[in-house]
Amino acid sequence: MRVHHINLVSLIGYCNEGTHMALVYEYMANGNLRQHLSEIMGNVLNWQKRLQIAIDAAQGLEYLHNGCKPPIIHRDMKTANILLNERLQAKIADFGLSRDFKNEGDSHVYTDAAGTPAYIDPEYQTTGKFHKKSDVYSFGVVLLELITGHQAIIRGPRLFT
Repeated sequence: MRVHHINLVSLIGYCNEGTHMALVYEYMANGNLRQHLSEIMGNVLNWQKRLQIAIDAAQGLEYLHNGCKPPIIHRDMKTANILLNERLQAKIADFGLSRDFKNEGDSHVYTDAAGTPAYIDPEYQTTGKFHKKSDVYSFGVVLLELITGHQAIIRGPRLFT
């Protein structure tokens, strides 16, 4: 299956020689989205850039769900898996957990536990069924973080008393 879209990180090449295996992806000069949402890093994005990043990521996800035959579900959509190039164009990365539907008409796949807890669709947690809607739920968490600049779930000491 060939997958190519302007808002997906491109695979440039690979190495598979004995025990030496590697994937080579296009260079993304500005790292991941998570790094740009915290004031601690000192490089917070303005609202116009945040909106464009949201649109870019949504277009990449829409391609996976509706442009690929069979459709692909990412299963780990999060701010750390949205990479930014030198122009801050967003591209979805990390397809290690992604799955395609066996048949184009399928609505879900059963999978082992996967993904990052803060982003996982509650329905998936109870049924083990992962839908396109599960990726959309995770993308909603990404949007929440994009708007607030904070992680959806913060572990550690309580912030408020």
